[in-house]
Amino acid sequence: MKKLLFSLMGVVLCGFISQAQLSGTIQGIITDASSQPIPGVAVFYYGSHMVNNPSSPSFDETSFLYYTYTDAVGHYSIGYGNLNSTDSVVVGVFDCQMNPTFLLRQAFNGAITTGSVQVQCVPSACDALVSVDSMIYLPSLPPLFQYTAASLRDSGFAGINTPVIHSWSYNGITRSSINTWQGPNQDTIWIFGQTNPGQVCYQRMASCAPVCSGGSTPAPSHSCNADFFVDSVNSINFQGQVVVWENSTTDAGASIIGYRWDFGDGSATVNQQYPSHTYSDTGVYQVCLTIVSIAQTATGMDTCTSTYCDSIGFDSNGNLIYKSSGQGFTINVVDPATVGQKEIGLQSHFNLFPNPTHGEATLAWEASIGVEQIDVISINGQLIKSITPNTSFIKLNGLETGVYILRVKSEQGETAVRMMVQ
Repeated sequence: MKKLLFSLMGVVLCGFISQAQLSGTIQGIITDASSQPIPGVAVFYYGSHMVNNPSSPSFDETSFLYYTYTDAVGHYSIGYGNLNSTDSVVVGVFDCQMNPTFLLRQAFNGAITTGSVQVQCVPSACDALVSVDSMIYLPSLPPLFQYTAASLRDSGFAGINTPVIHSWSYNGITRSSINTWQGPNQDTIWIFGQTNPGQVCYQRMASCAPVCSGGSTPAPSHSCNADFFVDSVNSINFQGQVVVWENSTTDAGASIIGYRWDFGDGSATVNQQYPSHTYSDTGVYQVCLTIVSIAQTATGMDTCTSTYCDSIGFDSNGNLIYKSSGQGFTINVVDPATVGQKEIGLQSHFNLFPNPTHGEATLAWEASIGVEQIDVISINGQLIKSITPNTSFIKLNGLETGVYILRVKSEQGETAVRMMVQ
């Protein structure tokens, strides 16, 4: 189970009359680590004297009164009322690592209080806050618990392009009954329990890892490992382009069903395996890939989640962590399968010249290799053209500026040659 994180914001006023009923507004802007506003992030309100010390062990992060989402420019506004001058309120925001930060202030009658917060990374479309809203005790029946899941990103800003199908599980068993649909950003369920309902888990989409409350989250019975690496040979000083190979793995019989890239600049996460992302400025960014893998077991569907992060970019002098023109740069994530698995021992038999080229280049090889086909593939994995040679060399021209992979198929196996057109 993820430990959910809050960045606290805001608060309230400095009293007037000790027992007067006070009201006001808390507003602010939620920004990322680069001080850019974050649209569509959940902001939770905790009201009154019941939560006057967020650092106390008794403070329950899930016991919010209500919540809202930031608008397109990262702004939020929350109204409050019926408070005494000694009451305090708390506003909370989650980042992608789910660790809380709190701010606390007292109420001030009729004031508009500002509470802006900076989070280190943006919550994803899968993140949610699961809480117990109420418990009902009926004669001769177990207690009835109502659980609510509040998504940390508004679906309108979370890159969700398909209908959201929420799902719940109770102690590992999928539940769909006594379920109340409240929209793409919130869902509730009623569950009969004993003294407590055990472990309740929520999934916003099938590609998301479960977010659980109560009990303990069992370790997955299969393993998965998110992974990527920078191609240090072919990430060249070329229009600020960095080549990254996605190399995640999971156990045999399991399948990776979800990919989430966080490029570390406060932009929306990308749920693709091989995305391309352009930065507006140079710098070194923390790039993180999270994968979700599933496997069918004797007791049901088992889920595994893994995250891997690395620092990628250009320093202020344009040195690479590659080299750049100083006008930003692009990361292209590509599939290692575009490169043959028998590359070692074959590549030395090929000669590409000139490389880089400003127009035409020649790829030549030893006739004994028996080249059957050459595929020209863009750095984004798109097949540009296939060539069947009838000599021991080919001429390559008419290609747009960019980095290409020449995938060579021969009688002795496959290899790849990188080519740059300036």
